[in-house]
Amino acid sequence: MIIRLIIFSIIWMIFAQGQLNSLIVGLPAIVLASVISCRLADKNVGSFSLVGFLKFSVFFVKESFKGGLDIARRVYSKDLDIDPKYVVYESTLPTRFQRLFLSCCISLLPGTLTASLIGKTVIIHSLINAENVKQEVAQCEQVIANMFPAATDGKYVEPVS
Repeated sequence: MIIRLIIFSIIWMIFAQGQLNSLIVGLPAIVLASVISCRLADKNVGSFSLVGFLKFSVFFVKESFKGGLDIARRVYSKDLDIDPKYVVYESTLPTRFQRLFLSCCISLLPGTLTASLIGKTVIIHSLINAENVKQEVAQCEQVIANMFPAATDGKYVEPVS
């Protein structure tokens, strides 16, 4: 809790540009943010891998760029190359936090959007081939698992190339 108070205080002071008089509003906001973040935190996240995070960052930038190009290609194409459908994907990620993170990241994949997350089941609205979507989501899932290796029972999963 103390670490969260410190982090949120630093964030507040950055946003307030160091103005101490802003703490009249800031202190209650900092305490509230700390309490809420503690209550919402998943205690089973496990350790965090900096190498895994760096690999995820590269994956994120690459997939965002790829997704943007794919949408631009579809918009300017005379033939609307889409096959909309829902895809059901069973996640192997062990924690709720990781599955929520995955569901947020799915939308950066080309032609996909998370429609629902129920337990370990992710329902994805897709504009492209369902099998391609499942492969891309599995790759994203592996990259996320690499960021939190202890939560995956110590199994460090190599990303699919």
